[in-house]
Amino acid sequence: MTRLRAASAALLIALTAGAGTARAQSAQPPQGGGNVGTNPGVVLPAAAYPDLIVQTVAASVQCVGGKSVTANIKATVKNQSKTGTADLTNVAWQIVLGATWWSVTGNPRLTPRGHTVDPQAGGPKVLGPGQGWSTTLTILGIPTYQKTDNKPWQYGFAVRADPGRQVPETNEANNEMLAYAPDPCPK
Repeated sequence: MTRLRAASAALLIALTAGAGTARAQSAQPPQGGGNVGTNPGVVLPAAAYPDLIVQTVAASVQCVGGKSVTANIKATVKNQSKTGTADLTNVAWQIVLGATWWSVTGNPRLTPRGHTVDPQAGGPKVLGPGQGWSTTLTILGIPTYQKTDNKPWQYGFAVRADPGRQVPETNEANNEMLAYAPDPCPK
């Protein structure tokens, strides 16, 4: 009876360890080879996963009353996989793109008193292989540079595909693209 209990305990430990491994892998699929999908224990070939990239980014900025800047960032996300479909139905509000901004000079005085809202854009429910989708993200209330600030008076913008990292992909390292724009307010 003792041998039976020991064997049962060993089997239970092995099963529990295997389930934990499957869950950890499903959060972020490994590069190349096979990947664990969103269902723990189901291994899919790498080709079955999408690969979301930000294909284009263009930022335009406007001065608002000489006191703040509004940025409009036009971006296109593309699923560059040849076979994997990006299923966004389980992603909250199908959020496909997100954007952030910063001061290129690193000026701490540009940190707003309130906090600008980093925009996110909901998109299609599915992006098939080779499909893309474009939208405009708007950031309001970016503070302007002061005349005494060092040049260049520029803002940096980063646009990220799948900002919540909720879509398993073959490559999670290629989801971001940068753009820059000068401060539009007169000095």
